[in-house]
Amino acid sequence: MPNAKQHVIAGLAVGAVVNSAIQWLDRVDDPNKPFDWGELLVCSIAAGAAALLPDILEPADGPDHRKFFHSLTVAGLVAHAISGKHTENYSEPACRLLAALGMGYLSHIALDCTTPAAIDLV
Repeated sequence: MPNAKQHVIAGLAVGAVVNSAIQWLDRVDDPNKPFDWGELLVCSIAAGAAALLPDILEPADGPDHRKFFHSLTVAGLVAHAISGKHTENYSEPACRLLAALGMGYLSHIALDCTTPAAIDLV
C-alpha cells in the first residue's frame, strides 16, 4: 500500500510534468516566452499536497478505509472539474493551478489502483 511519502513524491512529479507540458505548449506558440520556474515549483507543491487529500478526507485507519473519496466516481468528478467547459471562464494561472491540483489528486487514486485492495466504483 502506498504511504504518504510515496503519494507526495508521485504528486510532486505529476505536478512538475503537467506544468512543464503546459509551459512547453505555450512555447510552441511563442518561442520567446521564458520558462517560469516559480510556476513549476508552485504547481509541483500544489500537486504534492493534493495527492494527500484522499487520505486526509478518509484517513487510512484500517484496510477498508477507501470509500467515496478513493473511488472512480470521484476521479471522474475531479477530471471534469479540471477540464470541463466551465474552466474556459477561469484565468490562465487558475487553470494551470487547477490542473496541477486535480492531477495530484488523481495520482493518489492511480497509485491506490495498483494495490491488492484497489478502489471501488463508488
